[in-house]
Amino acid sequence: MDEIAGILGSEKTLDVDRDLLLNKASELDETIQKLSAMRDGLQLAATYTAPSHLECPRF
Repeated sequence: MDEIAGILGSEKTLDVDRDLLLNKASELDETIQKLSAMRDGLQLAATYTAPSHLECPRF
């Protein structure tokens, strides 16, 4: 958040770097996708009921 606040300028001047904000938004989207995939994998592993995860075709 501090990084984003710096992008917006100071209290006296609001100088928005739109390209930098768009790049930051893209970085956040990539992080969200990676974290979502990790979450999904952990949930799958936690709910798998076979004796061995090696028997699962999704692993």
